[in-house]
Amino acid sequence: MVYKRNHNLIIFADDVVGFEIIKFAISNFKKNISAVVVADTGNDISNFVRSTAKDIEILKWREPDSQNFVTKLRDIEAEIFLLAWWPYIIKDELNCGQAVTLNFHPSLLPYCRGKNPNFWSLASGEPYGVSIHHVVSEIDAGAIAFQWEIPYSWSDTGGSLYRKGQESIVELFKANYERILALDIPAVPQSLELGSFHWARELDPKSQIDLDAPTTARELFNRLRARTFPPHRGCRFTDANNTYEVRIEITKVV
Repeated sequence: MVYKRNHNLIIFADDVVGFEIIKFAISNFKKNISAVVVADTGNDISNFVRSTAKDIEILKWREPDSQNFVTKLRDIEAEIFLLAWWPYIIKDELNCGQAVTLNFHPSLLPYCRGKNPNFWSLASGEPYGVSIHHVVSEIDAGAIAFQWEIPYSWSDTGGSLYRKGQESIVELFKANYERILALDIPAVPQSLELGSFHWARELDPKSQIDLDAPTTARELFNRLRARTFPPHRGCRFTDANNTYEVRIEITKVV
């Protein structure tokens, strides 16, 4: 099917994924981009947009204040808001007159909603993948637009899953951007009761290893490799008043 690119969007872009999405968008549908929103760390993205598409407006997140920022978004009258690896929760910005707001999430929703899905997929033995979903007021609970599952093996770690997620979410968008621009966007409700949700504060307690607690080798190895993501901290245990950090490497030999 041939789609007509006739809907404008605002891209909220951050980090490596946001940068890759901006580069692809400017190369393929620059005329549809009404504005780019960047976070405090988005200087590279801002500089790239200024150097390649001077007519695209750049907005800094919540500057000079929230109400003025939301008013700016409304005044642009874009029909699509795209959250490309966006680090902040969207609230008032949900009601700016846009037809749809889509978020990039590095998990196979409804599994591992919330924070650190690359860790929890391994630590809990849940499927991993990437999803583009509709944004609602509840975190990562909106209907699924597009998603891919990413298989993993014993040799994977939290770090390798994170990198696979970054690469795959960009490819997932590239495969479906024409449908998004045409507002031909699926909306498959999530079965939240079948999935899981984790807060950022859950990561460190789960990373503590109790040397005397009963467990299985499978559960221990999964936690260790899930937290293996240099230079981030690994799992830790304490013995004789000394604290140790553990990372793991598992290599298939046959």
